[in-house]
Amino acid sequence: MEGDVKKAMQIATENKEAMLASMPAELKEKGSELYITLLEGKGGLQTLLKYIKDKDNDRLSVALASSLDTIAELELLQAPGLSFLLPKQYLEYPRLTGRAVVEFTVEKGDGSTFFPTAGGEPKSAATIQVVVDGYSAPLTAGNIAKLVLDGAYDGATLKSVSQAIIVDSETGKKGYTLPLEVMPAGQFEPLYRSPLSIQDGELPVLPMSVYGSVAMSHSEDSDEYSSPTQFFFYLYDKRNSGLGGISFEEGDNFQFLGMPQTEEMSFHRLRLEIKFARPS
Repeated sequence: MEGDVKKAMQIATENKEAMLASMPAELKEKGSELYITLLEGKGGLQTLLKYIKDKDNDRLSVALASSLDTIAELELLQAPGLSFLLPKQYLEYPRLTGRAVVEFTVEKGDGSTFFPTAGGEPKSAATIQVVVDGYSAPLTAGNIAKLVLDGAYDGATLKSVSQAIIVDSETGKKGYTLPLEVMPAGQFEPLYRSPLSIQDGELPVLPMSVYGSVAMSHSEDSDEYSSPTQFFFYLYDKRNSGLGGISFEEGDNFQFLGMPQTEEMSFHRLRLEIKFARPS
């Protein structure tokens, strides 16, 4: 991680003029502020590097999220909207042309409290933040964002199964049955209804082989389409994976990006906070 962060800092330092030149004139001032924040800010790459060297996992994860937020804001200033055209047959679906944050507020079904792993006072409710990535999966992200805004998951119960925590609407509100949408690494637009061949070295931009990745479930009728409402937190376990620690489900799921809570609990309420996103 230290090597990766140092490389990112070098790239950002050497390419400052090119990064800012790609922004519209009216956004350059904001871009300059974000650039300084990324390199020198409290939650920027310098801070992230310090926590990596200190092996401070809790602060490291916060600094990493902060740095990625800043990078995402810079990306949006550079290229607002999607860098590719959606296929005509999918233009009627809702889409997210940027990134957003879904914040789940949850409580335990038995009414007991949460005890923060990093210390602090016990709480009756906890939050899970999920980053919804419309750059890599605009239809899947747009569908989940619309469902949240419509209140489809209010009062829903999390169900624990093998290696996953499943969430489904219990309000009767439905989303769209979407085609499989996967952005291959190194490509500039997603594939539709075409799973990747991991055996041939094809990997998605949004990996499944990470504890806490989030994806829509498959349709009951076809693996080429998604469930209209059901999604899950994937509890990746390297012991149950293939060669190289790659999940057997890699490249074959409707993914957006997420960070889960690991305990089984039921939703108290659910809201969507849009950050540096352009929903359509």
